[in-house]
Amino acid sequence: MDFVHFAKILVKFLFSIFYKIDINGYENIPDPSSGYVLCSNHSCWFDPLLIGSHYPDILHFMAKKELFESPVLGFFAKKLKAFPVDRKGNDLKAIKTSVKILKEGKILGIFPEGTRNLSGKPSSKAGVAIIAIKARKNVLPVAISSDKQYRIFSRINITIGEIINLEKYHSTKKISKETYQSISDDIMKDIYELKNSTFNSKNR
Repeated sequence: MDFVHFAKILVKFLFSIFYKIDINGYENIPDPSSGYVLCSNHSCWFDPLLIGSHYPDILHFMAKKELFESPVLGFFAKKLKAFPVDRKGNDLKAIKTSVKILKEGKILGIFPEGTRNLSGKPSSKAGVAIIAIKARKNVLPVAISSDKQYRIFSRINITIGEIINLEKYHSTKKISKETYQSISDDIMKDIYELKNSTFNSKNR
């Protein structure tokens, strides 16, 4: 058993001690070898660990570069297939790494909001659309919701939505910044609709 699979089992076990995790939408998961972008909302620091440990396939997460400045955290982040991104600007190296991962048929994990969003309103950066379209891949929306704001022993819902097909943009030669931003905004709107519908159905 390699390090990633061992870590997934360990972290999943630890989550099971402190939270009740409900996962819906397994039937929407595409063939892992096809390569796609998994996008999720982000409101808690452990969201990458939560999704990474409970998702059946290996995810390559884009993570803030500050994490890699710590020798210990950086070591484990790399072992867990994460790579750094500078959130303050357009990180071309991170974009190229992301496209390369996708073209290799792997799964890229991104939080389009760029950082934790506690406002409850959709927010996104254009990067997710740029990466997906440049790699000619589609997007899988995943929503995380909690009935008690992630408090210990609360319920956390992970809902996997239907794939967002971006094929109509794959052959487009030139796409404006505004269009990339609009596509990213639409992706986040879909994620929040998924989140809200799950939360409402669980709390009726």
